[in-house]
Amino acid sequence: MTAPIDAPHRAGRSCAAGIAWGAFGEGCGMAANRGHRLQLADITQRFGDFIAVENIDLDVSGGEMVALLGPSGCGKSTLLRIVSGFIRQSEGHVLFDGQAVDHLSPRERGVGIVFQNYALFPHMTVAQNVAYGLEAHKWPKAKVAPRVAEMLDLVHMSEFAERRPRQLSGGQQQRIALARCLAIDPKVLLLDEPFGALDKNLRLDMQLEVKSLQRDLGITTILVTHDQDEAMSTADRIAVLRAGRVEQVATPAAIYDQPASLFVAQFIGSTNILYGEIAAADRTHASIRLDAGVTLGVPVARSFRPGERAILSVRPEQLFLSDRAGPDRFPVALRMTLPLGPNLVHEATLPRGGSIKVTEPRIGAAERQYGVWHCGLIAGARASLFPAENSHN
Repeated sequence: MTAPIDAPHRAGRSCAAGIAWGAFGEGCGMAANRGHRLQLADITQRFGDFIAVENIDLDVSGGEMVALLGPSGCGKSTLLRIVSGFIRQSEGHVLFDGQAVDHLSPRERGVGIVFQNYALFPHMTVAQNVAYGLEAHKWPKAKVAPRVAEMLDLVHMSEFAERRPRQLSGGQQQRIALARCLAIDPKVLLLDEPFGALDKNLRLDMQLEVKSLQRDLGITTILVTHDQDEAMSTADRIAVLRAGRVEQVATPAAIYDQPASLFVAQFIGSTNILYGEIAAADRTHASIRLDAGVTLGVPVARSFRPGERAILSVRPEQLFLSDRAGPDRFPVALRMTLPLGPNLVHEATLPRGGSIKVTEPRIGAAERQYGVWHCGLIAGARASLFPAENSHN
């Protein structure tokens, strides 16, 4: 193993570089630490009387990318700092491959971090920035240059090796930060809002690149973000956090189609909220008599009582508009239509107040005049039903 550098100097330099340096052997390849399992077991973090996160359990498989998604202040950045070792949790344990690492420093844990601002050294060239972590770990000089060349080639930045960070675009700087992080062969890769500083088009390109690299290298990765599109497009699973607690952990498709709570349904994507009363229910299905004047049947994953007030959450693309009335359709007043890329977004008002949105493909869509239309669920719609008493959640 390489010799450690002195602790105060090491801690300061690792924070400045945006990397929690990992312990590794000389000349190790990218495949040396593939697919490490990460577990958070009953994690709670208090700052005085304030509870930042509470009773967090999360099991991340080797090579998996999990996004921590939630609004500002939900605890996702606190969890990232706990995993990295920059703060010690009040309760619970962090485990790598089944072994607790609570007593280990960031350097000893073998975690790599890419921050939103990239944290590149402005006075160093691209090659020197990538080499920094290797030199901090006393790699033999003869092995540093080949490793740097390997990492720059990996992120398609070889031709920029002698440039300074100020001569690079935001996307190029992000590639260098990622290369520097990957050079040390981290057990776990932590991405802290890594795409937030990029414009929309470049952000999508970088999401695809990072996901491709992560999948090819098999590195266990935690992505912290408040951007739902970023999480949905990049992660294998998403942990939705709210007020320091996990609301749901599932695949992006399951989070979108089968939200576990009304908060998740409203936070992920766009949804319509329709109030009503349960007309009939069993263990798998329920009929809700909507205030809009129609009774609809939907599958359910929880128990409901006849007469109970409930909320039906329906995605805009799961509704349709028709010029014909029907037993499973309710009247709405179309008041606005907006073209949004490949789709048309219709906004319509309900008979008893409130509004809904209906989305349909723009190509081939019929022209719709403002006025009264009839709205219903498309075939195969996956509407979600929640108790109205929990509507504040």
